Amino acid sequence: LNKDGTMMMTHNNGSSDEYSSSRRVMHKTCLRTIKRPTVLICAVGIAIAVVSGTMTMYNKFMTNNDSSTAVPTIEDEKSENDSTYEVVDIPPPPPSADDEMEFTELEVDGVKIDIDKERFDQIKAVILESKVSTPASIQDTTSAQFAALLWLVREDPSHLNPDNAYLLQRYGLAVLWFSTTKNKYYHVSGEYTTAENENGRKLNGQQDMDKWFQHDSWLSGLGICEWSGIKCYPHEDGLDHVGNYDGNVKTIYLRRNNLRGAFPSDIFRAFPFLKMLDLSDNALAGTISEDIGQLSGLEYFNFTANNIAGSLPESIGDLSLLTECHMSFNQLDSTLPYSIYKLEKLRELDLSRNSLAATIPHEIGAMKELTSLNLAYNSFEGSLPHELSNMQSLVKLDVSHNKLKSSLPKEIGSVAYLRSLDLSHNEFEGDLPSSIGNLEHLDELYLNDNEFKGTIPTELSQLDGLDVLNLANNHFSGIFPISLTHLDGLKELDISNNAIKGEIPQSIADMKNLHVLNLARNDIKGMIPPELGSLFKLEQIFLETNELIGGVPDQLGELTSLRKLSLHNNFLTGRVSDHLCKLSNDMFLSQFTVDCAGETAVILCECCQCHLHENIIHLDENNRYEV
Repeated sequence: LNKDGTMMMTHNNGSSDEYSSSRRVMHKTCLRTIKRPTVLICAVGIAIAVVSGTMTMYNKFMTNNDSSTAVPTIEDEKSENDSTYEVVDIPPPPPSADDEMEFTELEVDGVKIDIDKERFDQIKAVILESKVSTPASIQDTTSAQFAALLWLVREDPSHLNPDNAYLLQRYGLAVLWFSTTKNKYYHVSGEYTTAENENGRKLNGQQDMDKWFQHDSWLSGLGICEWSGIKCYPHEDGLDHVGNYDGNVKTIYLRRNNLRGAFPSDIFRAFPFLKMLDLSDNALAGTISEDIGQLSGLEYFNFTANNIAGSLPESIGDLSLLTECHMSFNQLDSTLPYSIYKLEKLRELDLSRNSLAATIPHEIGAMKELTSLNLAYNSFEGSLPHELSNMQSLVKLDVSHNKLKSSLPKEIGSVAYLRSLDLSHNEFEGDLPSSIGNLEHLDELYLNDNEFKGTIPTELSQLDGLDVLNLANNHFSGIFPISLTHLDGLKELDISNNAIKGEIPQSIADMKNLHVLNLARNDIKGMIPPELGSLFKLEQIFLETNELIGGVPDQLGELTSLRKLSLHNNFLTGRVSDHLCKLSNDMFLSQFTVDCAGETAVILCECCQCHLHENIIHLDENNRYEV
């Protein structure tokens, strides 16, 4: 064998020794020649294994770091070694996450934007499957729902996974934001800036009337529990949520925060654990949808002073844990849903200053836990239900400014713990039941502006804790009840514009806490009792349009807190003293009227507003006019 591996034939004519020696030389040469390629082949195999392992580790490293650097191959090594190599195919690194995204271009209000289609579709599917928003609203590119979806997909720094447990609550708050502000953050990224020395982001132009007054951290990377007005349940370990962590929303409190626009019903479906919802004193419009029944854990609901219209839904009766419901100063109409009377835990119900009509149903008596009922300034008709006597927890009842008729049920006296009763500005008629004297805890009693008649019941004197008694603008008659002067804690007494006769009793001096005394437009005769001058807390005295005679008592000059003194349209004579005039000149008396004008004036006053005495028209007991 030659060194190159070819066979070479030789003929040996020498001796056997030479032949043997030649064989040995050939044997060694053959072995040496065979070993060289074998060793070389082994070395090449080892080299290939080392290079292959090295390249595998390198590819993994480059894949993890999203690097696009080219991977060396065996071909690159050929130039450095003349040996023959086996070529191994090494696959390129897998594509990065960004390479796998499928982007879709959308046009929103004339602005073209790119979105991750897969993420968009996944989050949209979660929202629709949960029924938080309707398909129509989520597909409308001008809707708040679409804006909230787009924010979650593109702009939300937290970048929650579609299967995140708090995704829908974060979405619900975003819908509330986009529904109640003119901001278009979903395609105008410059609307937000990082506030100095704060982790959260704030809106520019905090005084902008198109934006909320308080909005710290809203639509920021912080967890929703850190957003202004939002409170969450604590973690299972009892610790509060801090930083970037979301949680189950417990409270939404955005009172007086300049929320404007249509209230999104999505809120009722996005927060299954909500206990308190207070959006009062804003400018929200729209209606309260049937979806409110989804808030099964709601305890406090306050939409006072908005522009909510329509009727209350029947599903409100599903809020079995509700304790307070405040909807005053809105535009609610129609009737009260009967389901509302199933709310056995309800303690406060305020639906005043709306346009509610029909009658107050008898079922209201089932609300035995109710402590405050305010239906004032509506259009309720009919009578006050007798079943009010079942509401033994009631402390405040206000049905003023309605169209209620009929007589006052005697059962009203059975509501033992009533402290404030306002039946004013209705059409109640007949005699005032004596049972009203059983309301021993009563502080305020407003029966003014009705059609009550008869005498003022003496049982009212039993209400020794009464602060305000207003019987004005009715048809009460009879002698001024002396028993009323026993109410020595009374601060306001108004029985004006009735047909009360007799004189002002001297025992009125016992009413030391009186601030307002209004006996105007009655048939009261006699003189003004000087004892009035001992009621030092008096601020207003109205005795005009009666049949009072005599002079103006000088003792009234002691009433240094007096601001209004109205004595015109009487038959008073004489001269008003300088002592009394000092109240006008040096103290607080700003309104002091007597009949000092005209040629027939019989009273002189240098500090009064003079009135011309007019014919006095009264009503007798049968409502007949007499002069």
